Amino acid sequence: MRQSDIEGKQWIFDILKNGGVRSVITGEIYKDFRPSGSIKEDIVINSITINNTFFQTGAFNVNCYVPYLKVTINSVTQNVPNEARLKAVKDAVKPLLENKFTNNGNIDIEFSSTIMDEKDCYINFRLKLNAFNNK
Repeated sequence: MRQSDIEGKQWIFDILKNGGVRSVITGEIYKDFRPSGSIKEDIVINSITINNTFFQTGAFNVNCYVPYLKVTINSVTQNVPNEARLKAVKDAVKPLLENKFTNNGNIDIEFSSTIMDEKDCYINFRLKLNAFNNK
């Protein structure tokens, strides 16, 4: 079955939703964009690429956001990663995305990393999707 980035994102969305991840996070699961200003634990699925050859390959991201903790060090309030919550979310998401095989294709985690910037702290799972384009 020919897959597009739309079907790929939906497949990943369904895996996470049906896997019970929503009960672990304080926010929601989204495709493409996180709501502006969200301060909840959200998951965002987006696509990077998918080819249109007989054996399709594609790359997708699953970003698991966890708000920073605010701590005061030397009278300065600053953001630090909430490692306990990052681990809890990672432990709920990772097994759902590893070595997932169906009759139509498979996905697996290529790599993961924790990313921290001024606004957000999140775990990025880079996924590889393989599917047979038999139509």
